[in-house]
Amino acid sequence: MVRISILTLLFALGLSCAIADDTSLSDNSTFAVVNGESISAERYLIELSRGMRQRFYHGNIPAEQLAQFRQEIADRLIDETLLLQEAGRRGVEADHKEVEQQLEQYEKRYAGSEQWQSRRGTLMPQLREELEGKSRLSRIREHLKETGPISRKAAMQYYRANPDKFTSPERRKISLILLKVDPSSPASSWDNARSEGAALVARIKGGESFAELAKLHSADGASASKGGDMGFLHKGMLAESVESAIEQLKEGETSAPITTLQGIVVVRLEKRLGAQLNSFDTVEERAVALVKRERAEQQYLMAMGELRKGASLKVNNGLIEQRQP
Repeated sequence: MVRISILTLLFALGLSCAIADDTSLSDNSTFAVVNGESISAERYLIELSRGMRQRFYHGNIPAEQLAQFRQEIADRLIDETLLLQEAGRRGVEADHKEVEQQLEQYEKRYAGSEQWQSRRGTLMPQLREELEGKSRLSRIREHLKETGPISRKAAMQYYRANPDKFTSPERRKISLILLKVDPSSPASSWDNARSEGAALVARIKGGESFAELAKLHSADGASASKGGDMGFLHKGMLAESVESAIEQLKEGETSAPITTLQGIVVVRLEKRLGAQLNSFDTVEERAVALVKRERAEQQYLMAMGELRKGASLKVNNGLIEQRQP
């Protein structure tokens, strides 16, 4: 059984781990018994404390969220115990090579710590046990998710049922002129840039080349030398004000000057390509991967349901429901 998290102990090296000071729970030594194997209340409280620091770092926890989180930690500890028991039945071992590499990393990381050196003899066996437990958990989960090969027919059915997952979003070919203005510049600088932008728009509408004007006036380093050509862009890649302006344009039209954080922008919509469903042949590999992932998740949930259903489980619900001070 994996002991109280030694990784928590290492969390700030420091080598000190704050256990929740919940004296009202001091008489409850057991959190749960899973198929005869006990999970201590101390372990539950440490995992709860660590999880709360990670998720609720702001410190203000609504009562409803706290209750849900306490139950989440309880379910996770029970599920991990069931998984490790299943790993034992199936003879699933830890990846010992990976564990050794992780231990070496800890040795290197804390080589200069006097606290680590003084407690190394105690910490290393516990750390090894925890890392091996985590490795076994990872490997048994992969075992439970194993699926057979996915047929082309199954992938095609998934493709047809989920066209949104294989559709390329709308793209627009955009040209741009940026009249750069420092955000801290006075209002007069912004006004001058707007006037310059309006004059450029008038010249473009009068027949002058957008590309030539972009080469002469644009401060956008990526596109100016290419006549303002930014290529095809997906919706949402530009500033909101620019995106709004593009939505109003037809192909070949130029916008009025637009104020952005970088300065004043003039854009031209060269071409609009609508969302397009990719052919199955071009996305078959992705379809197979998605079907495999979904089946693996479904299989895993079913396996966990069976483990829960067949388990002898006793839980100290009073411990879960205790109010966190």
